[in-house]
Amino acid sequence: MNVPNTSYSGADQRSYYRVSTFLPVRCRRVIPSEIAGLTSEIQTREAPDVSRVDPGLAEWLDRVETKLDRILARFETEEESWMTSEGALEVTLSGSGIRFPVCEEVALDSDVLMEITIPGTPNHTVLSIGRVAECEAEGKSVTIATGFRVIAECDRDAVIAHVLEIQRSELRQRAMRDE
Repeated sequence: MNVPNTSYSGADQRSYYRVSTFLPVRCRRVIPSEIAGLTSEIQTREAPDVSRVDPGLAEWLDRVETKLDRILARFETEEESWMTSEGALEVTLSGSGIRFPVCEEVALDSDVLMEITIPGTPNHTVLSIGRVAECEAEGKSVTIATGFRVIAECDRDAVIAHVLEIQRSELRQRAMRDE
């Protein structure tokens, strides 16, 4: 389902609304032999049923998962290394893709595996294969923009819900300033 962009100029119409925010994002290059397996894994993902999860337990499990991810990252081989720094990164996010900083330049039209953590109770980890549409290097700073090439519908729904929550918050703040 495409949601029309509600941005400010008629010349900037997009399929999805975009927001700037800070999110934990991990990204690594995908070699062609991995694409079929990763695509299958991503397309079969389902949203977890959190309706009966104790919020305290969900928060504790999120902290455990974050710690495990940090431990596992230290043992990954060089070909599986992540191209992003740890912690929340400044990103531009929409239902169709994401722009974020990386540690090295990436060739246009190459595929990358992304793990994006959407905050909530519990957090939602979005897994996607993205196609690099832009790579901008300015000094030591490198930013890439990717379109979600392979993403589960439950993950796209989580991204869109997060974008809409940010948009709602921005609209409330603007309305309060205008009063």
